[in-house]
Parts: sequence; C-alpha cells; structure tokens
Amino acid sequence: HDISSTNTLIKFTDVTVGLNAPLGKTNLLVAYSSGTDDSSVQKTEKSGFQVGAVYNLSKRTNVYAVYGSGKAESQTLGNTTNNKSVATGTAIGVRHTF
Repeated sequence: HDISSTNTLIKFTDVTVGLNAPLGKTNLLVAYSSGTDDSSVQKTEKSGFQVGAVYNLSKRTNVYAVYGSGKAESQTLGNTTNNKSVATGTAIGVRHTF
C-alpha cells in the first residue's frame, strides 16, 4: 500500500498468518505478522506474534487468555543509529453474548 503525504512516499508491506484450532470446548489461537514500512526518509522492519486460547463455558459464555509480543526497528536514512522497540501484552477475560 502506498501513501503520499507532504511529498513523502510511504510503502507498507505486511504479511499476517493465523491459525484457529478447535479442540473440544477450547479454541487455540496462533498468529504471526511481519512487515516493512519504507519511506524516502525512514525504513522500519517489524514483526510480532500472538498465542491464546478460548474456552467455551456454554453456548454464549467463554473465558479467554491471549499473550502477544511485537518488535520494530527503524533507521532514518543518513543516520547510523537504529531505533528499537519491543512491546508485549496480555488479555484475560470472560465474554458473554446476549
């Protein structure tokens, strides 16, 4: 995907692969993503993953737990210093639909 803003061309290239595997009352979830954001002034390489599970207590109620982690590394053109960042997150909850 290309976006032109203030005469700066930005190209986004991203790939995401995921799997949802039902095992009885449980669904196991796995996802991986990787990509590049490239502009005339900066390039960023990024990747991340998530793993989780959903357990069905009943037809309309379940509990879930998900963990994810992602990282990005950016370099401004003409600069030898890289900016690195890592983020992680966890979600645990109960969901009921009406």
